[in-house]
Amino acid sequence: GFAVFCLAPTLGLPPELPGTAAADLGQRQAWWVGTASATALGLALLVFARHGLLKVLGAALLVIPHVLGAPQPEVHQSLAPQALETQFKLASWLTNAAFWLALGLLSAWLFRRSSQA
Repeated sequence: GFAVFCLAPTLGLPPELPGTAAADLGQRQAWWVGTASATALGLALLVFARHGLLKVLGAALLVIPHVLGAPQPEVHQSLAPQALETQFKLASWLTNAAFWLALGLLSAWLFRRSSQA
């Protein structure tokens, strides 16, 4: 989940502070959905496919959204200092990682609990 919904999309569209110039919202959302979908399918093919050609397709799906590139603003400008922007990105990634870790641990605990009953 972390790789699909946070890591892969933020490689092209990192978290942005309010007041930061950004590309068109519709284009960014479409790229995000496409990247998350391609990453999920690519990882599934890499892990579960038995045929080598499907694994190659999975690897290609992981790379394609980043080769195409995320929509970018015409001019990169921000009202916040660069240090604050860097801290915001790091805090966003760490928060997402903590969320996915907690979700995984809770899911495993609930699964084990239901299996023992």
